[in-house]
Amino acid sequence: MTKKLLILLLMLVGMTSVQAQSQRDTRCMDFMGIPLEGPVDSFVVALKAKGFTEWGNSDDGEDLYFRGDYYGIRAKVMVNIQLTTRFVESVYVTIGPYRTKTLLSRNHTYFLNKLETEYGKYTTRGGAEYFFSEYGDIKVSETDNGGGSTDLNFF
Repeated sequence: MTKKLLILLLMLVGMTSVQAQSQRDTRCMDFMGIPLEGPVDSFVVALKAKGFTEWGNSDDGEDLYFRGDYYGIRAKVMVNIQLTTRFVESVYVTIGPYRTKTLLSRNHTYFLNKLETEYGKYTTRGGAEYFFSEYGDIKVSETDNGGGSTDLNFF
C-alpha cells in the first residue's frame, strides 16, 4: 500500500511540475501566448488561429499587417521581420483612434490591468508604461494624431 501511495504521489508531483512549467516557461516574450521568436511563418499561423486576418505588408517586406481582437478590442498589428533569417523581431499594436478622453483613459487602464495580470507590475517612464522581464519588454503609450484623436500603442 505504501509503495502505491508513493508512486501516486510522485506522479502527482511530476504532473504539477509539468503544468507549472507549461503555463509560463516560454523563455521569451510572447504576444497573446504566441512566442515572439522563431520563424515568422509559424508566428503567422498561430496569429491567424487566434482570429487575426492579414491585410498587407510593407514594400520592403519587413512588416506584415494584421487586424484582430487584442484582449477583446479591435486592433491593428504590425509584425516586424528580420529579413535575412525571416524570424520575428517585434510586434507593434495600435488601437484607435479615440476621439474622447474618457474612452481612451478607460481602455488604457483596461489594457494595463490585462498586461499586469500576464506580465507583472509596470514602470512609468517618460509618459509611457513599461513591463520588463529578463526576455524583453512591452511599452504602452499614446500617440496624439492631431484633430482631437489619439491612438493607444503597444510595442
